[in-house]
Amino acid sequence: MNTSLEKLASAYTEALLKKLSDKQFWTKPWITVNTLPRNIRGTSYSGGNLFFLSLVGQINGYGVPVYLTFKQARDRGLSVLRGEKGFPVERYIIWYVNKEGQYLSEEDYCKLPAEQKENWSRRNRLSCYTVFNVEQTNIRELKPELYEKMIGLCVQTTGKNCPYLDELVSAQRWDCPIDERYSAEAYYSPGKNRIVIPERGQFRRLNDFYSTLLHEMSHSTISPTSMNRERKTPEGVNEYAHEELIAEMSAGLTCAALGLERLPSKDNTAYIQAWLGAIKQDNQYIFNCISEIKKISKYICDKIGFKLGHEIGFALDSTPTPEQKAYLDSCSKSYTDGDIDLLPEALRSSYGKYESAWEEAMSMRSGGSCHPEDIKAQVDIMNGHYRNFRQGLRNFLGLEQHEESNRMKQSFSKQL
Repeated sequence: MNTSLEKLASAYTEALLKKLSDKQFWTKPWITVNTLPRNIRGTSYSGGNLFFLSLVGQINGYGVPVYLTFKQARDRGLSVLRGEKGFPVERYIIWYVNKEGQYLSEEDYCKLPAEQKENWSRRNRLSCYTVFNVEQTNIRELKPELYEKMIGLCVQTTGKNCPYLDELVSAQRWDCPIDERYSAEAYYSPGKNRIVIPERGQFRRLNDFYSTLLHEMSHSTISPTSMNRERKTPEGVNEYAHEELIAEMSAGLTCAALGLERLPSKDNTAYIQAWLGAIKQDNQYIFNCISEIKKISKYICDKIGFKLGHEIGFALDSTPTPEQKAYLDSCSKSYTDGDIDLLPEALRSSYGKYESAWEEAMSMRSGGSCHPEDIKAQVDIMNGHYRNFRQGLRNFLGLEQHEESNRMKQSFSKQL
């Protein structure tokens, strides 16, 4: 297990043990929707980060679900309070490599023509970084207005109807039939490949109907007509207990993405000791569970037409200027593909230097008389201008620096 995986698995284990050991666990939702976590830019987390930081927020009683790195706090004039402990969140560094051993960032790979993409293979590496909740900083003392703004932006309501699931049930678009009828229990029948769920009126809250349905839908993804996932039960773990934990967590994560709450099923009280035992025995166990529930939740969200997670937006503590908005409105896929003429003069000049260096490199290559080392030197100059332009553009837009593998090279290295 690599260092990042060990750190994440340990943190997930600690959070789940606290959650499952809570005597009032069965009266509290897996994830409280009005604490759906976001980063300082206002972007919702997704997948395992969403689930983990939601548990962290509940366990620690954070009222504002906004997280930031130590550097992001410092850049905003804030300080992390003494003695506060951060939380690791995962990210995958993605790059592409060709047969010649050249590298591309994901951003540059997306810019390639379709016929050129076939020459590149995807690679990824799990990494992690540490974040703090804004309540672990001095934001309330230094920036009380911003703190109140974050509260107002992040609170969501619950209990309302979910059109995504309503349409799924009425049109019978799930991978197996969903039989909503008067019943004493909800269940998925593998033999009949059918979900049975009580009528909505039998539930105390409409929210409970949806969350129960998602639990059974999670179970049903084992079917060959669905994800056809394998029940890989770890050694020493009860098969049914393991499957119930997967369904519980998958339903909890999907509910959170849809703005719903899910109370843990009381039918699973018999399995809680098995869950605790498995988690205590092996840190890797819960990390593998998280990996599986992310796949299930994404599959369900894709099927119902809901996009899990949100696009990067502007920081909660800033409002786009007219100049920023004009440029962003001209972008289609990336913040770097907008109309250069809409940028400030300094940035236009920076881009011009990169463009001139690119033309010079292409000319040296096509001429056929330049030494490879000279071409490489020109490519390095070109890449330097591009990095300067991109960093200046990030600064202009107020975007955070994205982590990139230091092994990556710019896409033009391939072309030249």
